[in-house]
Amino acid sequence: MNEQTSLFSEAESLIGDAEQAAVDLDFHLAERTMRRAGEIDPYLSNLQSYLRIFRYLKSERKRNPGTPDFITAVWHGLPKSVAAHALTAAESRIIEGYLDRIAEKNLASKSPFVDRGKTLARACLFIHRLPERAHRELLDLVCGRYAGRSDLWAYYGDACRVLNRTAEADAAYCRALLNDPLAVDLFRIRSEGLRRLFARLLQDHSGQEAAALLFIHGWLEGLLPCPKKADAADYAIPRKIPENRVGELLQFASCLALDQTGKSKKNHVEARQRMMEIDPDLFRLYLARV
Repeated sequence: MNEQTSLFSEAESLIGDAEQAAVDLDFHLAERTMRRAGEIDPYLSNLQSYLRIFRYLKSERKRNPGTPDFITAVWHGLPKSVAAHALTAAESRIIEGYLDRIAEKNLASKSPFVDRGKTLARACLFIHRLPERAHRELLDLVCGRYAGRSDLWAYYGDACRVLNRTAEADAAYCRALLNDPLAVDLFRIRSEGLRRLFARLLQDHSGQEAAALLFIHGWLEGLLPCPKKADAADYAIPRKIPENRVGELLQFASCLALDQTGKSKKNHVEARQRMMEIDPDLFRLYLARV
């Protein structure tokens, strides 16, 4: 091995040491080790990216010294950090890989949630590395006391996607988006079609409106099924139309689902009338699809 090859090898070894330091929650050491790798190999292509990651984690750790709070804060904060260009999407995925390993090493609790507020299920951290485990644990949650949580249904759909259980995934996404699309983690959603559609909707709508439209346009474009007929009772028509646009769109989506789940017998006249009242143009798109 010549001297140059030896130096490059040492730099690569230091990258591994820096990543291990990050998993050990020593972000000062991770940053110092990475700088040393950069001194050995000044042309290290990912040097600045790793330094940005370790500085980000060091800052979050300072704000959240408790490990469960730290993991939860980073997980929930990554979408905003990417949107603000503080991190790239690729860097956020690297960080999520660290969070998985940090949780495995440092969390002793057997709770299915990372934080006491139960905002982050541990299974979400496993979706990429241990999808079978994530699928099993998320299924237990949504089939139990957390059946009403759209975020968990969508994460369950993500685990199904990784496992190529497409029909199961789409049914889970459908349930999540009809129940509360504003709670769905659209930053991480594993459906490429829904992710592209959401990006298109964001060009003409606010984030909340785009989320509220996602089931409607997802169904119109054949990306999503409708709920089973047995679930039709979950989508009763409220007496009044909401006074805000997001509420209107959520009600339109529920009426669409109600009309579709009852279509084997007859059209749901009241649901169609309400869709027409809410948005005639969108209703015409619906009629063209049916």
